[in-house]
Amino acid sequence: MSPDDQDKVVREILDHGFLDGEAKQWRTGMPDPIAVRTIQKDLASSPGTIRERLNHELPKRTLVNACGDRYGGAYYALTHNRSASKTVSILIEFQTPLEMLCVDGKDFLYTAFQLWDQRGAVSIEKVRTTIAALYGTKILSYFGEAASHRDTIARIGICDLACHDLEVIRSHSENGILIKGRHKTRFCSAFQMQLPVPPESIIRIECNPTIPPNPVMSVSLDDVR
Repeated sequence: MSPDDQDKVVREILDHGFLDGEAKQWRTGMPDPIAVRTIQKDLASSPGTIRERLNHELPKRTLVNACGDRYGGAYYALTHNRSASKTVSILIEFQTPLEMLCVDGKDFLYTAFQLWDQRGAVSIEKVRTTIAALYGTKILSYFGEAASHRDTIARIGICDLACHDLEVIRSHSENGILIKGRHKTRFCSAFQMQLPVPPESIIRIECNPTIPPNPVMSVSLDDVR
């Protein structure tokens, strides 16, 4: 944001929470995460149609991007989303139920599911070890199913289901390994989150926070493709 807007924006978030109309730059219309879970078994019966059904059969909700770790949040605030006109970055720390989240897999996980065997550069066991460290062992059942399909659309659909699995979400939120994803992104855990976040769930707001030191361990896209 611009320096002139800083005090006003911070006060509005503290007083009213993080509302549906906020963060227009980082919000997208996506299937309701809770609705996805209610029909997850039905969706899994036809992997090639999952993405189409998610896009056309389920209610849409406004979801915003969020990180489950301070490193990722500070990186996006200070580096990835900063511009010459918007020189003040804010880091909002808050609590939200896991049910309001889905994993944001676009910068890493979908690549692993789709392209792990496209170049023959890595073994399936290396991919399995890497994603299990980042998303927990539950991710392996989804990856195994995706790997059994040659159809890219089916692989994407199965990854969609993995991103909505609460056990996968919980494990990913606890990840401390740095992920070096697409477009030079850097994070340990990335999610899409349903708004609003009420003011009582806001823990603190920092303006121009410092980025913590890099985590000791890291993985990159070269580890999964």
